[in-house]
Amino acid sequence: TTLSNPHWEYSRNKIACEEFLMEKYRKEGFPVTIVRLKTESGEVPDLSAIPARRFKWNDNKVNHDDNEHLGYFAQDVEAVAPYLVDEDAMGYKSLDYIGVLVAKIASLEKRVAELENASKTTR
Repeated sequence: TTLSNPHWEYSRNKIACEEFLMEKYRKEGFPVTIVRLKTESGEVPDLSAIPARRFKWNDNKVNHDDNEHLGYFAQDVEAVAPYLVDEDAMGYKSLDYIGVLVAKIASLEKRVAELENASKTTR
């Protein structure tokens, strides 16, 4: 539904609803997602085989600390979902951790559903 169609009641109501929600977001930080702004582009990658790792940075001048961290290696994720990896001008790779975690959760949800279905068939 386009936002500029004042002739359909449905469209007018949708416009009013989006305007209301966006105003709440701007003034109060109310979390909102407008689906109309997104186009589904494919399947969520299966990252279940990519292990979480415990690591230290080799170059603490670039990464500013000598602490241990938990995370994923960009090279591992890049092999399965290159669009979740960014590379800067110096060749350093970084991850879209939100995307990685969403994919990991989706893998878990799929596995839980498989186990629940298997449990139902063995009863």
